[in-house]
Amino acid sequence: MKPLLGVVAASLLALLANAVSAQQWQSAGVSKMTAAYDPGSGAVLVDTGAGQRLVDPQVVQASVYQPPGRAYAIEDRFSATPSVAQPGYGSAAVVAPPGTVYGATPVYAGAPTYAPGMAAPNAGFAAPGYTPGYNGCAPVDPYGCGPVYGQPAPYAAPSASLFPSRPAHAEIEGRMGDPAEVLQGNLMLPFWQQQNVFWFLDLRGQYDDERAGEGNFGVARRELLSSGMITTLYAFYDIRHSAYNNNFQQGMVGFEMMTLDWEYRVNGYLPFSGAQATGLNVATLDVNNNIVVQQGLERAYFGMDAEYGFLLSRPGGQYDSEYRVFLGGYWFDTDKAGYSTIAGPRARIEGRCFDLPYLGSGSRFTYGLSYQWDDVRDSQWIASANLRIPFGAGSRAATKLSLIERRMLSALRRDEAIVTGSALSTSEQAIISSTGAVATNVATIDAGATAAADVAAAGDIVVVANNINLGATGPIALNANQFIGGRFQVHGQDTGAVATFGQQRTVSGNAGADVLQLGNNATITGLRISGGDAGIGGDNVTGFKITNNHISGGAGAGVRLQNISGGDIVGNTFVGGGTTGNGLIAATLLGLSDVRDNSFTGFASDGVRITTYNGGVFSGNSASGNGDDGFQISTYAGGNLTGNTSHNNGNDGFEVGTVNGGVISGNTAEANGDAGFDFINAVTSGSITGNLAAGNTDSGFDFDDVTGGLIRQNTARTNGVDGFQFATLTGGGIGFNTAEANADDGFQIDSFTGGVFSDNTASDNTDDGYDVTGAGGTAAGNTGSGNGANNVFP
Repeated sequence: MKPLLGVVAASLLALLANAVSAQQWQSAGVSKMTAAYDPGSGAVLVDTGAGQRLVDPQVVQASVYQPPGRAYAIEDRFSATPSVAQPGYGSAAVVAPPGTVYGATPVYAGAPTYAPGMAAPNAGFAAPGYTPGYNGCAPVDPYGCGPVYGQPAPYAAPSASLFPSRPAHAEIEGRMGDPAEVLQGNLMLPFWQQQNVFWFLDLRGQYDDERAGEGNFGVARRELLSSGMITTLYAFYDIRHSAYNNNFQQGMVGFEMMTLDWEYRVNGYLPFSGAQATGLNVATLDVNNNIVVQQGLERAYFGMDAEYGFLLSRPGGQYDSEYRVFLGGYWFDTDKAGYSTIAGPRARIEGRCFDLPYLGSGSRFTYGLSYQWDDVRDSQWIASANLRIPFGAGSRAATKLSLIERRMLSALRRDEAIVTGSALSTSEQAIISSTGAVATNVATIDAGATAAADVAAAGDIVVVANNINLGATGPIALNANQFIGGRFQVHGQDTGAVATFGQQRTVSGNAGADVLQLGNNATITGLRISGGDAGIGGDNVTGFKITNNHISGGAGAGVRLQNISGGDIVGNTFVGGGTTGNGLIAATLLGLSDVRDNSFTGFASDGVRITTYNGGVFSGNSASGNGDDGFQISTYAGGNLTGNTSHNNGNDGFEVGTVNGGVISGNTAEANGDAGFDFINAVTSGSITGNLAAGNTDSGFDFDDVTGGLIRQNTARTNGVDGFQFATLTGGGIGFNTAEANADDGFQIDSFTGGVFSDNTASDNTDDGYDVTGAGGTAAGNTGSGNGANNVFP
């Protein structure tokens, strides 16, 4: 297999070498010529001695066939005759080997001679209309006489080239303005040339500051006509990743005509992709008192654009510059209902500097300013800058490109991105996401004086449509299974499109009564609840939901609950204001309670005060700036107290009474006025693991009596007294804990009579690493370093 691959590779290399050699039109007999015509590219190869380059004159063959690189009449209609005659200039000229007819002496009166440097063999000018011979032979018999020096055997001229002489180039472009800032890269890659026609690939990629990107993959055919006009036909495949994380595809075709002074182009665009969701969905209350959802959609448009451009001036100067103006318009639309037509005028002015220092012939810098307007996007100003750098064959020509060469290498102009529009779908019935209830027969309340009665008489769904003050008419007592909300999430019954309905309205009341009272399976969501004795009260209820509310200013508590056997308190913000208030007071939280992602700030007493907690999840909550404890739980008998944070409270970060079950893990207590974690009664079972106490005024962890359970992998750092303090240790397992840089002892055990104390670490504490009284338990693997004393467990 490997030898076969080698043969194939060698064959391909040989074909490639032959293709390249076919491009070297000069043979032994013509290599000294100062100019030679290439019938494959329809151009003249000029040898200046310093290098070779192509010019693009109009080439008219002699009346009889001449071998490649021999006698041709050349008519250049695009360049003025220079002061010193050169090949390719003037109304008529002949490029040929020396002979009896052609030489340095002009063949007609007034014809200029070649400048020095064009050594023999040379070429002269022929009178307009003159039909040249070949090496002095008559046109009817170009091979009838011998050449002055050796000529190769005639061979057929190549009809096309896979290695065109026009240089490829790369561009980098930046655009600033509406609707986004864009960075774009372009590649123009000529790949086929035949007479005055060449084909090229146009590859583009862009990315903008709205995280949208696009790729354009095009192919173009450009031709220089005998009239001097350039025409281009091109097609692109486009793919775009929009700012809404959607992918769109389209095809486009375009046609342009150019001369040296003006240009016109028209482009058409056809999308291949349908509508896609944007996530910008809308929920409203319809005339039948149903909440409905309309899905936000994005769709690629079909359309067209066209422009006419003309040369404003060509001042020349150091960088051979020019200025052009373009005027045009665009129209994009879709046949789907609800979308707006995008159409309007467009104008652009550009400045171009050619053949830049250090970047070679064919390089250019383009800068411009464009303006467009339509009803959808309004006025858009865009400033742009583009740098072109040639590479590959012909990219380092010693002389500048002619004007017509520059035009032949002009960039294709088209809309830079797939045009998309947005609309809303038809309405569909909404489902309240937190409860799963179908949002029909919705009641609204907007007056405080009748709010309590209106809610009592309403159905299962109540929307607060305005800010209301209950005054002395409160509380609003919710019926069983009743929902009341201001701002909340819904989703479409058919599509599942998620939307937010309503606004977070304020419901306030006097201190003599609660503002809202829970019923079984009731929901309070998306409200600002202010004042009252408690913002929300509930007694002996189950299955309730208190979610995404802002609760403040309660005289006694933000939320006060008693004898609760299950419910959710999620995503609320509790803010103090009363003189003795707590954020959350719960006499008993039982069963499957979920208290999660709430914040408790600025209460005169505790952020959270729970008498008995024996089930459910208490997670992701934070307490800060409260006058007493951040979290206080008198009896912790089960459930998961995880991932909570307590900092800058006046007393303990976490104060826990009796622990006889459950998990306390991953919590953080920092910079509190007393202990970080204060276990004021016995720990008999359960798990206390992975917690952090740092920078607290008293000890990091303060245990009264440990008789069982696991206390492992906790860290106490930079606390004002001990890292860990145990009044009595009679059982349980204390292991893999770390105490470092505390102001007193790392570990202090006043009475060690049982249990296992192993693999703990004490380092850099001011006093003892281990200050232990008693030796009734088991100790092993404890280490210390850098402490004031007792680096080793006694």
